Formats: sequence, C-alpha cells, structure tokens
Amino acid sequence: MPGRLRELEITDFGATVLSTGEVSRVLIEWELKETRQDLTNMKYFIDRGESPEEMAVISSALPYNDLKQFVDYTIELRDLQKLYYYRVRAVEFNTAGNTALQTFQTTPFTWNGELDLVGIYVIDEHEFAFKFCYGTPTMIFKKKRDEENCPDCFDAVLARVTKSNCRTCFGVGKIGGYYNGIVAWMDFGQDMPASAVAESGEKQSNEISFRFTNYPEIRIGDIIVDLQPNKFFRVTNVSATEKRRATLLQFGQVSEIKRDEIEYALSIDDSVRDALVDELEQRRKEVEF
Repeated sequence: MPGRLRELEITDFGATVLSTGEVSRVLIEWELKETRQDLTNMKYFIDRGESPEEMAVISSALPYNDLKQFVDYTIELRDLQKLYYYRVRAVEFNTAGNTALQTFQTTPFTWNGELDLVGIYVIDEHEFAFKFCYGTPTMIFKKKRDEENCPDCFDAVLARVTKSNCRTCFGVGKIGGYYNGIVAWMDFGQDMPASAVAESGEKQSNEISFRFTNYPEIRIGDIIVDLQPNKFFRVTNVSATEKRRATLLQFGQVSEIKRDEIEYALSIDDSVRDALVDELEQRRKEVEF
C-alpha cells in the first residue's frame, strides 16, 4: 500500500553536545517544512552511527506533534575527537500503526565545529550539583506557540482565547496547550513571599527564583512542576548566561499556580514522578562524610 504523504522535507536539523559528564547528552533538533497534509499517522525516529553509512535507530517512535527535539543519553563521549553521525527519519504508517508505508529522512549529520570544552565543563558541574547536591526533580512543560488554534475556545476574529479553563488547550489557545513534559533537575530559591505596595495596600508576591542549565530552553509562559510537593509554577521571567552565544545557565522567576487552575490537569506519569522523588529521598539519606 503506497503512502499518502507527499514531498515532506525535514529542515534545520542539527546536533549540539550539551554535556559530557556523568551522563553525556547530545541534543538533536529539526523542523518540518510547512505542509497542510494530515500527519496523524507519521512518527519520527532518530538514528546514530560511527559512520554515516552504518546507522541504527536509538529512539522510540516520536509523535509528529511534539517538540521536534530529542536528547541522546546513550552516547559515551569519552573520546571527544571521535565523531558520531545522526539522521532524522519521518515515517508514515498505515492506519493501524503496524506497517511503515514510506520514509522521509535527512542526510547524516554531526555537531559543527570544535566542542567548547570550557562551556561544557561549566554545564557538567552545574548538572552534577543540581542532581546530586542541592537540586530537585522537576517536569518542564513547554508552551505551544506554533500549533493549530484550539477549536473550542480560540476566537479567530479577536485572536484570543475565550475560556481560561479549556481542557483542550489549557487556556493557551493551541491544541494540547503544552508539549509533553521534560524531566530536569534544577535549583529553586527560598520560598519567601516578597511584599509590594499596591494601590489597595501591601500585596504579597508568590514568585520564587530558579537556576537551571542549558536544556530545555525555558521561555516565559512555560510550566515547571516541582515533583516532590507537586507544585505547579508558571515562568514569569528568564535570562541566561552565554559563552560564544551558546547558553550555559538559565535564571529566572516563577509564579505558583493555584491548585484549582486548569494547569493541574496536565498529565504526569506517576511512575516517573515516584521514581524521581524516591531518588531524591535516597540521596538525602546518603552519608557524604
């Protein structure tokens, strides 16, 4: 059975080494040239190999409508002079999802230029600190900005949402509202409400600060969930420290979301949450000296 999709083109693909420490991380990013075709039966796969002629798949099937990013945690970057090659494949399946009909793919690619070893060292050290010393496990939900408008609450004439509690878009105006959550370890500041003087008198602020490394890129409006107390926060401010125009660390403020707001309906796998919280508790019990 021939596929239905035609002339799909994967663009802007590339690989970036995020860290080489306890766990090496390579970020794979890509885009899909705009198309009006129905992509429901399409999945992405990532291949890797030491030669561009011999590559093996290293990812599960990635949804067509999720962030077009993948982090390779299985690579071992002990020899930094050694290159690895990647390839992104867009595979169309039949309606049952058990037969591949056709594949659109990139040419093999690797990271560009020489690695910034000083920058990677800074990232590695902070990754270690957040995960093993004083950080906490979180789930980051990236806000959708370029997906289809919500059919239930988005007013195309006024170009705004009409319901803040819409379960189709979580008040964002785009179908799904947020991309799938990304696990990360970060450091939150002290939860000490600050006072501000408003026209009606003194007002308490519920914002706290955070520190983070370089992936994922955090933007205003994203949701960060502190998994142990199960508190949801919205990013209100963010800035970054850069080296050679590459992000090393991210800093900012988040505002706590009330528990009766729609964001608390975002899906978090309980097994993932429990495993990360257990890992945090075990580390707190370890005797360091």
